[in-house]
Amino acid sequence: MQFLKQKENDLNQKQRSKRIGVIGMEEKKDKNLNKTISKLFNDQLKIQSSDIQIEECYRIFAANSRPSKGVTSSSPILVTFATVSGRDLLLRNRSKLHYDCRGLNKHES
Repeated sequence: MQFLKQKENDLNQKQRSKRIGVIGMEEKKDKNLNKTISKLFNDQLKIQSSDIQIEECYRIFAANSRPSKGVTSSSPILVTFATVSGRDLLLRNRSKLHYDCRGLNKHES
């Protein structure tokens, strides 16, 4: 039983690393953003804060410079994984708000 639980944890860790790794950044967990993120979700997406469950907040720094995208090695990128009424929500923020509401089928930048 313990072995199966460990396998499940390993798989979950791989999936989470994969999601973050897609962005190709160094992650730094940020624990002080939940209130700000909830407000952003509420203001930008018109979602009630009570429906939002913040899972992870990361302040991420670009590994490679991409001047054409305005991202350099010193540019922090906020990545937040959350659920809204049980659906996945990913928020990314650079100089302006970029959010991808996967479960809500909506994307703006």
